[in-house]
Formats: sequence, structure tokens, C-alpha cells
Amino acid sequence: MQGRVKAWFPHNHYGFIQIDGGMEFFFHGTAVARDYRIRTHDAVEFWLDDDPLHRGNLIGVDIKPLPRSTVNLPALGSVRSAGARFE
Repeated sequence: MQGRVKAWFPHNHYGFIQIDGGMEFFFHGTAVARDYRIRTHDAVEFWLDDDPLHRGNLIGVDIKPLPRSTVNLPALGSVRSAGARFE
């Protein structure tokens, strides 16, 4: 998947990625691929996995910044959600 880092809290080591359509996914800093630095508004590529702490939620994993020349994502919207919930 592709999305944008809507919020990154480096001191707390977590953030949120927003995809087209407004849905957001939590991610922990350990999910960022090695040797990459994440910042708010970065376009990223990532996978989704089950959240081990919150059954039914998905979290972002294997997060990698996209090269700026390959980015074709809309600007961040104002829709807010804590993550996807599938039951």
C-alpha cells in the first residue's frame, strides 16, 4: 500500500499513516525499515498486519519512504480514525 505519514511522534516512537480515502493506520517506529528516517508528510509504502495488542485492528509494518519522483498521492485530508477495524 501507499500513504502519507500524517503524524510522527519521534519521542514516543509511533505515528499514523493516512491512505487515499482518509483511513489511518497506527505504526510503531520499529516497523520502519532499517536505515530509513520517517517524517510527517512523507509518502511511504507499507504493508498491513494484525495488531497484536488490539484484536481486530490493523497496523502499518515494513514502512519505507517513497522516492519523491514516484509519489502520486493526494494531500492529507482531515478525516481522523484510530485505525481499521474488521470484524
